[in-house]
Amino acid sequence: MHRLAHQVRSYVRQGRAEVLVVHGRGHGSPTGRGVLGDAVRQWCIDHPELVRDWRVAPPSWGGDGAVVLQLNV
Repeated sequence: MHRLAHQVRSYVRQGRAEVLVVHGRGHGSPTGRGVLGDAVRQWCIDHPELVRDWRVAPPSWGGDGAVVLQLNV
């Protein structure tokens, strides 16, 4: 999550209002369920000073393997 934090802070400084974070679906994990997606969503909730809102990406952008972040710019 350190890399995500660094990148999101950089995007906020650049004035980007929306970014796509691709975390994958976890098909290669032992349980067949991704762990990064849950961690990314929780990170967004825990950092309201950076992330105003988030949503699951539309299918053409990765669907449930990605999230779209609305940043506080």
